[in-house]
Amino acid sequence: TSHQLGQNFSKMFEISFENEKKEREFAWQTSWGMTTRSIGVMVLLHADDKGLVLPPRVAKIQVVVVPVFFKDTNVEELTNSARLLVEQLKENGVRAHLDDRDNYSPGWKYNHWELKGVPVRFELGPKDLQNNQVRAVIRRDGSKFQIDRANIIAETKNLLEKIHKDMFLSVKEQLDNRRKQAADWPTFMKELNQNNVVLTPWCESAECEGKVKERSGIESKLIEASEAEIQLTGSAKTLCIPLEQDPIKEGEVCFHCGAPAKKRVLWGRSYSVSYTHLTLPTIYSV
Repeated sequence: TSHQLGQNFSKMFEISFENEKKEREFAWQTSWGMTTRSIGVMVLLHADDKGLVLPPRVAKIQVVVVPVFFKDTNVEELTNSARLLVEQLKENGVRAHLDDRDNYSPGWKYNHWELKGVPVRFELGPKDLQNNQVRAVIRRDGSKFQIDRANIIAETKNLLEKIHKDMFLSVKEQLDNRRKQAADWPTFMKELNQNNVVLTPWCESAECEGKVKERSGIESKLIEASEAEIQLTGSAKTLCIPLEQDPIKEGEVCFHCGAPAKKRVLWGRSYSVSYTHLTLPTIYSV
């Protein structure tokens, strides 16, 4: 999050400095930081109807190993092999966990760890043990394939990196597809009402920004509920002025007030929604 705190706290705690005119002045402060809302964004962007889908770099458990027992399985031998695999993974920097609980079936364990979003599951059954392999199951897409135990460390690390990269590129594509441009008010409102963030030329006037917020909020409430499953009622607000942007061209004007544009700014919406006939996703507690 980022906040312009102004002089509120500097006045409260008497934080001042000497300006270039040799006068005491209260400091202007900002606040920057990562907050727990970033966890919420991660859940919203990646989760599915089976539960969480965690990026490998932030997952507490990156790989879970599940022994698969059958009627004539040598339980001790299979469990020891699974335990050795987990130790081997941990020694090489992989956050691995062995689920050797004997009061749950393998299928129950699969669902349990899918719900928790563990990126990779290794299944180890009698045939896998015989062939010196494990069966890998990827949480994000459900793909399944065999991995030789001889190459397990290198394959696992490459796999975790690939999953992380694929997840990042997937949501980046969503973001890029939702980033639109507008040079006038009608186009701005059209893109905003389609749940996009909008880049516009802007005059950098606080008064203009306030009017954009007020006007967009009023106009959004005029949208008929039948036009969308979710009726939008939020006002637009400035999100940021991108550091990398095309220069303002000569004669280019603010999309709202028509004054000479100074920068390009990204706008978004704080949502207050009313649902008409929207099917909501399942919410899990883990």
